[in-house]
This record gives sequence, structure tokens and C-alpha cells, in this order.
Amino acid sequence: MVSVVMALGRSRAGIHLATFGRSGVDAIDIDPDFPLHSHDALFRRSSATAIGRLLDHYRYPETALAGVSSSPDGAGLVRDAAGYVAVQLGELREGYGCLALPLFVDDATLPSAALAFTASVARVQDAVEDLSDLRDRARLLERLL
Repeated sequence: MVSVVMALGRSRAGIHLATFGRSGVDAIDIDPDFPLHSHDALFRRSSATAIGRLLDHYRYPETALAGVSSSPDGAGLVRDAAGYVAVQLGELREGYGCLALPLFVDDATLPSAALAFTASVARVQDAVEDLSDLRDRARLLERLL
């Protein structure tokens, strides 16, 4: 995780790792300097969280695609050339948002984890506009899972 935080260290944000299991979100590595405000919502697989939206998209794609957008100013699922990410903007805590990217292991079709980036709404929107750095860091983490 340190390399992810250092690469994104231009201004403070939280980086979190969530793993997916049969019952939803099983384990979370929470950035202690920028803890998740909605930690409990994740365990309920809430569609109000970016991690929950991402998990729902891959587990229930026929219902989750209704929220797909290509715009960084909208919350929900965003699709770019590399795939889907989930976004939550100010829904759980005013002024703050989250972006979740899927992590795949061994060419699986379902993600085994998610990398979550939490910051101000403006910073999350900027990250959605240019996902390349976060996607690169997610690929590095996939090798460790």
C-alpha cells in the first residue's frame, strides 16, 4: 500500500483495500490516516458505497448497469476503455467521495478485491477523469493478492 500512497501523495487522500468473499466484503485494510467514514455500510454491501456498487456490478450485472455513466460528475458506475469503476460523491459524507477499482487475480472474471480511493469530491472527480495512475497501482496490487 505504501507505493500507492506515495504515488498519489500530491495531496492527502485515503487508500483502502477491500477483499470480496461469498458474503460480500470480507476484510478491509483501512488507511489509518484517512479512515472510511462509512466503514459499517461496507459490511452491509450498501449500494451507497463505491465498493458496494462495484461488488454489485460484478455479482448482479443485469441490475447494476442501470447506473453506468461516462461522466466523472455523476456517481454510480463509470466505464472507460479499461473497464468499470464505481464512484460515490458526497452521498455518505458531504464534501467527500470514493472511487473503487476492481482487482482481479489470475485472469478471473470476478474481482477478488477492490482498491478504494477516498478524498474530497473534487479530488475524486479529478481521479475519475484520469484513471491511469490508479489503474497502474491496482495492477501492482493484483500481483500481491
